[in-house]
Amino acid sequence: MKKYIERMLLSLVGIFLIFTVCAAYAHADLLYEPDDDFYRRHREECKYESRIYIADGPDDMLIVYKSPESSSETGRIKNGQSLIVNFLYVDEAGITWAQTDRNDDDICGWFPLEYAYAKYDFEEFMREYGKQFKEENGYISGEKIVIWEYPGGEIDGTISLDNGSAIEYYITFTDEEGRKWAAFDYYMGYRDFWCCVDDLTADEQKLYPEGRPLRDTREREKPKKGRIIPEKEVPSGQIFSVLIAVAAVMGVSVFLLWRMRKR
Repeated sequence: MKKYIERMLLSLVGIFLIFTVCAAYAHADLLYEPDDDFYRRHREECKYESRIYIADGPDDMLIVYKSPESSSETGRIKNGQSLIVNFLYVDEAGITWAQTDRNDDDICGWFPLEYAYAKYDFEEFMREYGKQFKEENGYISGEKIVIWEYPGGEIDGTISLDNGSAIEYYITFTDEEGRKWAAFDYYMGYRDFWCCVDDLTADEQKLYPEGRPLRDTREREKPKKGRIIPEKEVPSGQIFSVLIAVAAVMGVSVFLLWRMRKR
């Protein structure tokens, strides 16, 4: 009986550990947190973004800084190149700063968000065409289903729903050619995508033989000539002065203690 109880306890402990590890991985998958000192100090003030932006800074260049409080540069990105924005932070002056990680060239840091614009994506399509959406329930299934960033956008890949499995949709959109599309939040690692319900296997060449329709018609303002640079960094001379003052106070304190003990 004693051995049975011991085995049960060990099994419960094992299940608890497995559950804890799985929960940790699930949390990590839901929210990416950068290895960034400024972010760690201001975590509660940062807003999760996770979107791709296009560099559009003054003088044809986007400068990335170590933090919104440091004028030290971590790199420069030529206008027109894409970068992912993970978090947003608004400083005391009302300036919105964006945190980015670029693994291809190891540029990590912060930049003023006004020097970039969001790539036309699922969210932009929803904002522009949302009034044309229809609430409609249905299912899709098939061994090969092409998934799109948005109707008329780029192809994200393909998914397979074999053995009679299916996924449900709740929102549809009818494009210029009368084709029905369905929106999906998530499936097997893919987030925020669309499928052409009328032809689930069709690729870009079949649906748009003359080229994809123009969706991004946004007008962007030209970047300001003046550049925003962080001003909160403490100058090295000021830091040196503070260190001297601290050393002086400590020296006086030690001298006074020595005099008191001598008496």
